[in-house]
Amino acid sequence: MGITNKNDQTDLNSIILILASKYNIDRIFLNTYYAVDVPFYELVILLSNKEHKSVGELDPQIRMSLKDFPKFHHVTLIAFQVKSKLIDGNLYLHMTCHPDKLIYQNPSSRFELYPEGHSIENTLESVNELFARENHKINEFKEGYYYFKERDSLSHAGFMLHQVFELRYRCMEIMVMGKERATHSIRSHHRYLVRIAPSLATIFKEGKPED
Repeated sequence: MGITNKNDQTDLNSIILILASKYNIDRIFLNTYYAVDVPFYELVILLSNKEHKSVGELDPQIRMSLKDFPKFHHVTLIAFQVKSKLIDGNLYLHMTCHPDKLIYQNPSSRFELYPEGHSIENTLESVNELFARENHKINEFKEGYYYFKERDSLSHAGFMLHQVFELRYRCMEIMVMGKERATHSIRSHHRYLVRIAPSLATIFKEGKPED
């Protein structure tokens, strides 16, 4: 779904002009999400393969360029890396970089983003394989949790349970966000995913010490 609010559309037009003039952009995609019926937007920004600066160097600069547009979040990636992940069957990029969501393409770009034979069927097959692998690891830690709990080894049981949650969040991040967050904090993983899946906010409540 695109933008229906005129003010948001005006902001988007300004954003495209800013990004296209300041950075070596190949493509920009727009994704719309809702938190309690309030829209917020995610821009997936693909830097040109000719860009010599790293994402780590440019992403903070792009964030500063977008500071006056709080409704618009962004993800910065390199175009050829996105193509590689599409070949690997990345579900997040398949959905967020769909041709229907393209809002800007550099007119001088000749880069073919979508691999030959790219389809939702191939993507889902890869996602199912990933889920099966990760689920096997998660179930092993779950069994470890019950094993140590039955023997009153609560510190070991707590570690196993933490791993169950952490690995599940990491699996969801890879499938939904395209990459996992480099942290062992359940809170950080949770906040990372809640940004685009607000329904997850009901699992843990911020401000409740027991959660």
